[in-house]
Amino acid sequence: MKTDKPACSLFCGPNCGWLGPVDCLEWPLINEGLELFKSEDHPQYQLIKKDVLKSRNRELVQLFDNGVGIHHAGMLRSDRGLTDKLFSEGLLKVLVCTATLTL
Repeated sequence: MKTDKPACSLFCGPNCGWLGPVDCLEWPLINEGLELFKSEDHPQYQLIKKDVLKSRNRELVQLFDNGVGIHHAGMLRSDRGLTDKLFSEGLLKVLVCTATLTL
């Protein structure tokens, strides 16, 4: 399902570290901008959240509720695949990624 809400990808080079850009997102989250990224109104949110909670990647799990995702080579292939799916279906509004992303 595609949504009419815009999405954003932040591409990081191999030496920038992926967590830095995620840390930058804390400002809007702390300053009541959280609703901007959330996807709780998505019809598949509760169903897909169950899949997300099965992941052993704690950052993926923690960021999901905020509509933010990560994608990098250090993740398991299954987690990268899940992130691809979440972003392409509009459940993630912001994706911080390296060149590993192949949508």
